[in-house]
Amino acid sequence: MKYWITSLLLWLALFSIRAGMILTQTANDLEDNDAIKQNCLIILGCCGMIVLVVHICWLLSLKNKSNK
Repeated sequence: MKYWITSLLLWLALFSIRAGMILTQTANDLEDNDAIKQNCLIILGCCGMIVLVVHICWLLSLKNKSNK
């Protein structure tokens, strides 16, 4: 059951990264006066990357616990 939850979290992280990348690309097309929006969209993409890294570390710790 826990592997279903971890795979669900992994897909969520991947989709948030992809959404952040699309929004960042869209933000590059915005005007210069929309710098606040552009920065917020870049932060969204970075948060998706952080979620993915934390999830991978958590999966590795689960794997190490199951090997003991």
